[in-house]
Amino acid sequence: MLKFKRCNLRGASPRKLVSLKEEASEMGCYLIVNGLERDIRPIIMSKRNYPMSTVRSSFSEKREGYTDKAVVIRCVRADQTSLTVKLHYLRNGSARLGFWIQGREYMLPVEKEKLSERIAKLSGGVAVIQVGAQTETELKEKKLRVEDALNATKAAVEEGIVVGGGCTLLRLPSKVDATKSYSAGNHRTCGNRTSLRKCINLPVY
Repeated sequence: MLKFKRCNLRGASPRKLVSLKEEASEMGCYLIVNGLERDIRPIIMSKRNYPMSTVRSSFSEKREGYTDKAVVIRCVRADQTSLTVKLHYLRNGSARLGFWIQGREYMLPVEKEKLSERIAKLSGGVAVIQVGAQTETELKEKKLRVEDALNATKAAVEEGIVVGGGCTLLRLPSKVDATKSYSAGNHRTCGNRTSLRKCINLPVY
């Protein structure tokens, strides 16, 4: 395994690696797989459009103040072009978003203040819920249901689980399909509807 801890070429220079018929900038390792291709593929190939938490010492070794933890997602389009995005966690509690474009790495700071404001609005915001009913008994029942839902939401926020726009995305596909009868003869509209449905369902997977 090239550049493995026990490999004799771990500290070799790029010139020496090339002279030994190796890649000059090899960062991984060679695996001898004997009939286990199906088992080894999920390990060496990151999933598409799916966030993965990773712990690597190289994250903290490359830059000062970085931890060894990050969240990585490989975004792949329909034409098979891809972009890998990494969210690095720093020791001071903030985060940095990193991605490569045309062979150059870019690091963008994540605004911690904006995240704190959103959490504060979710946990300490004030909202007015109006409940109406035809009878007093029905009104009391609705009030109790609203209070139960509110208490469940507060408990979820304290645990870090917040229901947001995801519920809306789950309900939208049925509305998109309802427009099929109005645009059955328009191929362009049908194609746009199919693309829209894929975009809506993508965060679910």
